[in-house]
Amino acid sequence: MSNRYSAFRTIVAALVACVAVSVSAPVLAQGGQPASPSGSNPTAQAVNEERLLQQLNTLQGRVSIPDGKAAILQQPQGRDYRQFREGWLPWIGGIAILGMLLALAAFYFAKGRIKLEQGPETGRKVTRFNAFERFTHWLTATAFIILAISGLN
Repeated sequence: MSNRYSAFRTIVAALVACVAVSVSAPVLAQGGQPASPSGSNPTAQAVNEERLLQQLNTLQGRVSIPDGKAAILQQPQGRDYRQFREGWLPWIGGIAILGMLLALAAFYFAKGRIKLEQGPETGRKVTRFNAFERFTHWLTATAFIILAISGLN
C-alpha cells in the first residue's frame, strides 16, 4: 500500500509542477520583451473611456434605424451590471470558493477518514477506487479549481 501511496504522491507532485510551469511560462515569456519596437506607448493616444462616459450626454449623432432606444450609446442598466460585475461579483465568487474549501476541511476534521466497521485487522482489503478512477477524479478537480480561480480574473 505504501508503494501505491508514494506513486500516487509522485503523480500528484508531477501534475502540480506541470500546472505551475504552464501558468508561469506565459508570464515569464513576456517579461523580457519591450512594450513595442518603436519604444512608444500605443495606448497613450487611445480614447480614454472615462472621458467618453463623462461626455456621454453631450455626444450628438443620428441613426438611420427606426427604434430610438437602440440609438442610446450606453444604457444605465449596463452600467449597473458592469459595476456589480467588477465590484461585488469577484468578492462573492472568492468567498464562495474559500467557504467551500473551509466546509470540506471542517467535514474532514469532523468525520476523519472513512473506516471499515470491523477495522483493518480482518485481513480483507477492499479497493474502493482503482488508480485510473483516482487519477481522473483529481485531474477533474484540479481543472475545476484552476478554471474557478482564473474565472475570477
